[in-house]
Amino acid sequence: MIFRCTARFMQSFDALDRPSQAIAIKAIEGFKETPRIPSAQARVVKEDEGFDVWTMPCGSGLHITFSFIDESEQPDHYVCVLRNVGREG
Repeated sequence: MIFRCTARFMQSFDALDRPSQAIAIKAIEGFKETPRIPSAQARVVKEDEGFDVWTMPCGSGLHITFSFIDESEQPDHYVCVLRNVGREG
């Protein structure tokens, strides 16, 4: 799987404290290893034309939102776009 990050994700990630960044990185690495089972609590939070936006809890109240680019653009790989990271609420 190929990962890409939005500018919003990078800004949100940079705003996190170091322990929260480590939690997010660990969650992303786990997702990369087993993408079909990112979390029992992963769910679609927004359905849009062409793609869905998912949220995945990572621990300590952190959530990562992501979506997938249409496979036709990258036929040999899934492309996951990391959209945002932070605490809900």
